[in-house]
Amino acid sequence: MKNRVELSLYVNGMNTNSNSIYARLTKHCDDVFAGNYSLNLFDIKKDPGAAGKHRIIATPTLVRDYPFPQIRVTGNLTDIRKVMLALKLLSGK
Repeated sequence: MKNRVELSLYVNGMNTNSNSIYARLTKHCDDVFAGNYSLNLFDIKKDPGAAGKHRIIATPTLVRDYPFPQIRVTGNLTDIRKVMLALKLLSGK
């Protein structure tokens, strides 16, 4: 994939689940986008203003910031393949 991918992950505290999601997303992005991506992490427990600023109403939420249009996936992010399909960053079913 030649185009840069920009993602933002919003969590409510860096607990075991948040760490696991972040690690799996990082590994997937390293494998698929070969360093041509950014994955920003926002902990709304430490920065409550980030939720309001970015209109986050539930966590965890993963946002595809680029390429446009912005797409959000909220809730269970354990199945990275399904998450990437929902974000339109993976083709197939």
